[in-house]
Amino acid sequence: MKKTWRFEVSGTGIFPFDMLRHDSCWPGSYTSVEGLLEKTGRVIVMYSDREPTKSRWASFGWAAKKIGLV
Repeated sequence: MKKTWRFEVSGTGIFPFDMLRHDSCWPGSYTSVEGLLEKTGRVIVMYSDREPTKSRWASFGWAAKKIGLV
């Protein structure tokens, strides 16, 4: 069975959409999907089949906080 990671990303400005591809992740809820389009500071819950690459998120000015396996 595949592992699924749950993590949060937070930041301001334009969401780095390329990170969806890079970390093979997706928003965890409808509210999180709406958060992709906001321009102010927000926290978005994400899921992925791998751990988030915190340094790459940081290169876009976003912080990634690993919550754990689901």
